[in-house]
Amino acid sequence: MNSYLAAAAILSAVVATGHTVIGEWMVFRHMRRSLLVPVDTGPGLREFQIRILWATWHVVSLLGLALAALLWSFAQMPTPRNEWLQLIAAAFAASGALVAFATRLQHLAWIALLLIAGLIVFS
Repeated sequence: MNSYLAAAAILSAVVATGHTVIGEWMVFRHMRRSLLVPVDTGPGLREFQIRILWATWHVVSLLGLALAALLWSFAQMPTPRNEWLQLIAAAFAASGALVAFATRLQHLAWIALLLIAGLIVFS
C-alpha cells in the first residue's frame, strides 16, 4: 500500500466530511425552516438561490468523498496510473489556491487541500 496516497485519501475524506458538517452548522442552520433544505432568504437572495447554494455545497463534499475513494483504491495498486494522479493533484492544488486567494488565507482549508496535493505528488 502506498502510504502517501492512503494519507491523501483519509485527509480528503476528513475535509469532505468536515465541509458538510461544519457548513450545516455554521452556514445553513440559520436559513432552515424545513427539515432538510434551507429556504430562509438573506439580503438580496431568493429561495431558489439558497437551495442551489446548499446543493452545491454538498456536491463539493460528495466529490471530495469520491476522490478520497479513488485515492484509496490507487493506494492499493502496485503501480497506479500516474497521469490520473497528476490530474487529481492538480485539482486539489488549484482548489487550495482558490480558497487561499478568495479568503485571503483566512480559511484554513487551503492548507489541507495543498497538503493533499503534495501527498499525491510525492507518492
